[in-house]
Amino acid sequence: IIGWPVAHSRSPAFHNARFAERGLDAVYTPMPIAPGWEPFAATVSSMLEHPRLDFRGASVTIPHKENLLRFVTETGGEVEPLAAALGAANTVVVREGGRLACLNTDAPAAVECLARALGRDPAEALSLRGVRVAVVGVGGAGRAVAGGAAFAGADVVLFNREHAKAEQVAKELGEAVKAAGATGRILAGKNDALGCGCFEAMVNCTPLGMTGGPGPDENAFESIAGGEVAFPEGTVVFDTVYAPEWTPLLKEARDRHARCVTGLAMFEAQAERQALAWGAG
Repeated sequence: IIGWPVAHSRSPAFHNARFAERGLDAVYTPMPIAPGWEPFAATVSSMLEHPRLDFRGASVTIPHKENLLRFVTETGGEVEPLAAALGAANTVVVREGGRLACLNTDAPAAVECLARALGRDPAEALSLRGVRVAVVGVGGAGRAVAGGAAFAGADVVLFNREHAKAEQVAKELGEAVKAAGATGRILAGKNDALGCGCFEAMVNCTPLGMTGGPGPDENAFESIAGGEVAFPEGTVVFDTVYAPEWTPLLKEARDRHARCVTGLAMFEAQAERQALAWGAG
């Protein structure tokens, strides 16, 4: 797994157990790569060129999901249409002959988790039709959740500490997913509107609350909104952070009788899809 930080990741335990179950001669290991395009491109190029490593693929997490898409595009690899529309990928596969392919397993996993929490059938193409979803954070995870929800028919409102960035991503991503056939919309919201009580589902896609992250003790919603965020009882509150499983945000949401979705649920759903991509499903 490539990212920064990665020491908290449960991916090695999940995938190494899967490799052992399938009798595959493979190992999955944490690979911390400092933020930025240059460190990412240099490290991945070195792994691909190593004569004995036999690098066959990787998971890619914060902050490199957009770097992965760029790397595969610039090296002439295959980009899954969903990942291209989202502007972010979290899985790379090295095909026979060394050609790269990348895909996004976060988006379908997030939609599955949201649909189940809302009592809807995740197998339906428009499982989130008409649902109003708040997404906090506009990095790779935020793009995946927002875009995936829009493809499933939801109306998505993006929030970010820098509102101008939310507006920019909402415009670019909204146009991209619409061109790719999405029926839902993606808009940007002013941060103080996060507590309007008008969302059926609210999703944290920032690293706030994550062990080893920039704000491990912070409630992501309140940090972004700059004050208390209320939500009606029964609202789905979903945190993509899974270390710890019960983040400060989810603990508070649980106390307020929200329907909580932990990042562990999304992690397992997307990891299953990654295993299939690597032939370990």
